[in-house]
Amino acid sequence: MADGGGQHPICAVTGKRIFKRHQAAAKAVGKMQKTARGAAATPNSIYQCDHCGRWHLTSYSPELTRAIQHDRRERKKTSRKRRRPST
Repeated sequence: MADGGGQHPICAVTGKRIFKRHQAAAKAVGKMQKTARGAAATPNSIYQCDHCGRWHLTSYSPELTRAIQHDRRERKKTSRKRRRPST
């Protein structure tokens, strides 16, 4: 995790702002949606990062964000099963 010099550190892998708590990230989404009317990439939801374990904002819809997270978890499970040595 690198420090972005601001209030929130930056994830070294994604380059996104890190929120330590789900509640803080959700509050930031609500605040940005109110102030960024018409912006192309206004945050719509939050997700827990697979790399740093903290919370990030995304402009994807909540439904798409959940689907992406689900797909990533399933791929991780599949790759772990393939790596297990057979006994």
